[in-house]
Parts: sequence; C-alpha cells; structure tokens
Amino acid sequence: MKKFYSLLVVGCLMLLQGVAFAQNGSRLMKSPVQMDVKQVQSRSAESSVELGYCDDGIVGGLGIGRTYSLSGAIYITPEQAKLYENDQIESISIGLSSNVTKCSVFIVKELGGTKLAEQNVGNASFGWKDVKLNNPYTITGEGFYVGYTCTGDGQIGLSNTQSENSVFVELDGKWDDNADQFPALCIRANVAGDNMPNDFNLINVEDCISKVGESFILSGVVKSMTTIPVTNYEIKYAIGDGAYASQTIEKALSANMLDSFRIEVPAITEIGEYTLHVAVSKINGNPDDYEGNSTKECIVRCKEYVFPYKIVVEEGTGTWCGWCPRGIVGMREMKKKYPDSFIGIAVHADDPMKTSSYTALLSNLKGYPGCIVNRNKDLVFDPAFANLEKAYLDEIKKGADVGITVAAQFASEDQKVVEISTQTVFGYSMENAAFRIAFVVLENGVTGYKQTNNYAGGRNGEMGGFESLSGSAKIDFDDVARGIYKSYNGTLSSVPTTVVKGETYAYSYELTLPTTIQNKNNLEIVALLINSTTKEIVNADKVELKVEATGIDQVQEHSSINVYAEAGEIRVSGDYDTLQVYTTEGVEILNSQLNSGVYLVRIVAGNHIYVKKIAL
Repeated sequence: MKKFYSLLVVGCLMLLQGVAFAQNGSRLMKSPVQMDVKQVQSRSAESSVELGYCDDGIVGGLGIGRTYSLSGAIYITPEQAKLYENDQIESISIGLSSNVTKCSVFIVKELGGTKLAEQNVGNASFGWKDVKLNNPYTITGEGFYVGYTCTGDGQIGLSNTQSENSVFVELDGKWDDNADQFPALCIRANVAGDNMPNDFNLINVEDCISKVGESFILSGVVKSMTTIPVTNYEIKYAIGDGAYASQTIEKALSANMLDSFRIEVPAITEIGEYTLHVAVSKINGNPDDYEGNSTKECIVRCKEYVFPYKIVVEEGTGTWCGWCPRGIVGMREMKKKYPDSFIGIAVHADDPMKTSSYTALLSNLKGYPGCIVNRNKDLVFDPAFANLEKAYLDEIKKGADVGITVAAQFASEDQKVVEISTQTVFGYSMENAAFRIAFVVLENGVTGYKQTNNYAGGRNGEMGGFESLSGSAKIDFDDVARGIYKSYNGTLSSVPTTVVKGETYAYSYELTLPTTIQNKNNLEIVALLINSTTKEIVNADKVELKVEATGIDQVQEHSSINVYAEAGEIRVSGDYDTLQVYTTEGVEILNSQLNSGVYLVRIVAGNHIYVKKIAL
C-alpha cells in the first residue's frame, strides 16, 4: 500500500493522548509529539561514539492510532561497521514519543533473525532513554541492525533528519524500509573501544542565495564521530564542476559534539542555480576515514537582486482550546530562534481577543491549533515547533524576488491614528502585476485572559512551561492580531499594475487603531505583500510602533507652564489641553496614587507639546 506521511491538521479534541494522523490506506501513521522543544537528551560518555542517523530532537511518533506493539530499527552498513571493528556497543539510546510498556532493545544481523544482543527495559516514559547492555556486542565488521520493540500509541520516536537505512519498522511480523516516507528513527548505538576512526559526520549544509558578484556564506553542521580530541577540521567545497577550495576551522571538539560552521565563499559572476559540493576532508590535519557520512550537496541560487525574506505564519488559536498551548510554544520558540526572518500572527477565534477582520483565515484551517505558512494552502498544519521549523527552513531557502520594508508612526495627538508607509522593489519587470499590501496590527503582552491548558501537571508531556501551570492558566498573550487592513486580501492600488525591475514603489496608508488595544507601547505593524493571483504572501516586514513619549530627548520649557508633583499626582499650573504621564520605559499610566520615582510628563497646549521629567 502507498504510505502518506504529510501531517494533516485535526481538531484539538482529536489530539487527545496523541492520536495519530490518518493516512491513505496505510495502518502506519505519524503523529506530533506533545513535548517541549527543549527536550532532555541522553548523552553517552565522551569515551564512546554514537552511531545513528538522528539528531537530538523527538519531533513525531509512528503508530497505528491505538495501543499496539511495534518494532523499529536502523541499519549500520558494513562500511561503517569496519571502522569500529572489535569495538563494543555498550548501550543503546532510544527516543520514545510516548509512554510505553514491554520495551526491549536488540541487535541483529538480519531483521527478524536471532538476537545478537538484547536487553529488557519494561515500562519507559517518553523522551530519551539510555539502555545499558548487560552483555555488550562486539562489532565484527559486518552490517547489523539496532532497534527496539515496545507497546504504546504513536511510540516510535522520529527525529528532524532524513537518511537511508534509518527507518525500518515491523508491523504484524513484516519489516518494511520506510526511509523514503519518514524521518530517521531516534535510535543510537553507543560504541566504545580502542579502534576509533578519524571521522566526522557532516550532518547538513544549507542551501544558499547569493547576489551576483558578491561573496556569500556556506553554513552547515558537523558531528565528531571519534574519541580522539579534535582541535581543528577542514571543510572543502566546489561550485558545480569547479575546483575544490578548503578552509580549516579551529575548534576543540569531543566525541559526539556538534559544531556549526560558516565559510565565506567567493562571488559567482553569472546568474543561475548551482550545485555546491561540500565535504569534511581532514580532522586534526589527517584525512577523514569514512567518506560515506562526510559529503553532502546543496543548492546556490545566484540572483541579480537579493531581498531580505521573512516567513509569515498565521495561526488559529483560542483561549478555550486546551491543545493551543502547543501553538503558543511553537510560535514563541520560532520568534526567539529566528527573530529577523520569522513573523508570527496569532489569530484568535471565539474568545475576547478575536477580530472579525481576520475571519477569512480561519476557513483555511482544519482545526485548532492550526496554522498556514505564507498563505500557501499546501502548508497548513499543527503549529508544533518542529513542524513550524521544518516548513520555515524549507521556505526560507527559496528566497524572495520582491522586497518590502515598512515604517509606522502615530499621526494624531491622541495616538489613535497610525500612518504607515511602505517601499516595494521587484527583482523583475512585469505588466498586469497583481499584488496588494495588507497591514496587520499586532499587540504583545495582552493580559487579563486565561488559557485552557491540557498540559497542566505534565499529564500530556512537557510543553514550554505549561506543564507547570494550572488547567486554566493566566498568561500574557503575544502576537495577537488586533486587525488586518484594509482587508484580509490587502488594499487595492497599493502596488502598481506595471512594475519595473529595480524601481522603488512607495505607498502610504492611515488606519485608526481598534479600541481593544490594552497598551499602545506593545504594538507592531506588519506589512504583507500578497500575490492576488495565487493568494499567497510573497514577502513581509514588521516594525515596532513606539509612542512619542519613548523618544524623550528634547525637553521643552515654557514660562507659563509649571509642572510639579503633589499628593501622588502630577499637577500643572497654567492653561493646557491634555496631560499624559509615562514611566521612564515609555508606558503610559494613570495620573493618581503614583509611587516614588521618576516620570515623564507630556503636555499639549494648543499647537505646542511640552515634555518634562519629574521626580516624586
């Protein structure tokens, strides 16, 4: 039967206890993991090396949608095994995506064959578990499988990485190779001994976007697969059929340690798409012993124009949805990890933070929490961090052919009207261009509401601290969409219908802020550039909206205006129209029962604005 592993979004009630997502005719299913992105991982000692294909994350699980006994395994090839011949596997680390029973680990030469090593575990909880073998297995130089069997629901842990030989699953007595369908299983064999190779694993290299005639950055991640202390390693690279160049990276690394590298690559002089061949060539000045895990390829797209690209995720959420903390954590972690290129917009439904202007989004979702990336209907899924990061990394490497920047400021004394301006530049010329700009008002730190929390008490795993909160958690809500202007689909005539490559097109827009806003100092304005034909977002930008009082550097005095403090209030002698009091951080507060401290006072008198710092 054909297996289908793309995540489908289901309602939040359907996710109770990790119910797996349905597939087309296959019993084997993938489910999201209801765990915090910052999972505690098992680490073998520096005297051993981890053989496997996974990274540290447990981002999903395989199961059949109910409690069932399954087995999973990875294959260590003869080429790898020869590197560690006569060394011993002392323990096996497994990453479980749910609580399990009847768990045991094993090593076999052939799937379904006689156990060369086996260790009973019994009951085990979700997360990484290091299982010590009572009888270590000595590697002979022949290929072998490392795996485990357990009973649970969606229990076979999946990682972020994809690799051959990494996903063998047994169902009803039949083993299948599923490496083309699922990411690598969370299984590692921990090897120790005196026959350790000089080897690095090139975990990944990132696709690149470069501007013609300018150097660019090649980045990637390596893992030390040797117990020999490393002081340096060499990366070599070649563009297309060109000659290899190399760079030595000075870094002290122990066994199993990861290192991220960044190498400046000389400019490409012609526009086009190129294959970049990358390899770990030397470790401590000596050749890498195993080419099989030390080479990778990536794509370099060389363009005439390179624009900053920001990925937009619009999330459907609600205070009533007990699984929505998963989306809150996912969006928070993405914003923290990719602050300059990720824009999250939390669209609330059926709660006090909802906005009717964003209703059109919710019809594109299939459940709560749910999200859509750049309004691409093929990228609608559950906003768990692992799902968000995978989609983000896939999209960001494509780059943008259109650039947009946004600026915003208050346009009225009462700070109810905002003036927004954008500049748009196209990397190509086009007639009958169909683009519109939509503006979103976001508010951070929204208070006064409680979030239903199905992770309370840790009964459904860790979730970014929600496991320590009550079932009705009082939290601050960030990235709350207060409105989208002029409409969800953008503003007509905000972009010309004929555009010329390299020219800048300016647009300005005024909007009146909604009355639901709590704190005007916590606002951000997002500009979405929308392709009206495909309905997708092609690029975006975001800017903070600051109240005027935060920029106090011009203190004006006037002989007829006298500001003073009395009885816990700021008072003024003289004629004036309005008075506002701010903390030194720029937050407006009520002018009553003020505590001792320093305050900023803003006074409007006719056509004049006076600002004064005063201490109580």
